[in-house]
Amino acid sequence: MQKAKTILLVGLIVPILALSCLCLSKYYLINYGREVILPISGYDPRSLLYGNYLIYTIDYGVPDICKANPDIKNINFRSLLNIQDAYVCLDPKEFSYSEPKNCALLIKGNCNYNRFVAGIERFYASEASAKKLDHLVRDDNLSIALALDGRGNALVKYLLVNNERWKPS
Repeated sequence: MQKAKTILLVGLIVPILALSCLCLSKYYLINYGREVILPISGYDPRSLLYGNYLIYTIDYGVPDICKANPDIKNINFRSLLNIQDAYVCLDPKEFSYSEPKNCALLIKGNCNYNRFVAGIERFYASEASAKKLDHLVRDDNLSIALALDGRGNALVKYLLVNNERWKPS
């Protein structure tokens, strides 16, 4: 009986600790990461599963992102799907399939069918503000503020419309 209680207690504590660590790492990145603002273009789709969100393309200002990689040495499942690990360095501006050594602002992602994806290509909006956001995407100058850590991780902080922070209505 005591062993079952111990297993139950460990089974409850481990997921709580894991989620707490995940939340603390995101909190630290948002509040203490280096902020970078990049221009975006996109559209506002709606999904019953995901809700209202803006999918956009980020203009990193780096030439030749996700061009063909001649250095693929082994064929694996990811290479068959045309997915490759990739890095965009914003200071100095360069793209690489291997992690750059001297990069102050690094974003880690992958090339998926010649498109760089870093997991920061969506901005979620409430149902009430989605219609307004849909019109802004088509008519105005949009940018996104990202928080970067030193290891290539990035999170979306907020959306900028005409260089002003967008506040949902």
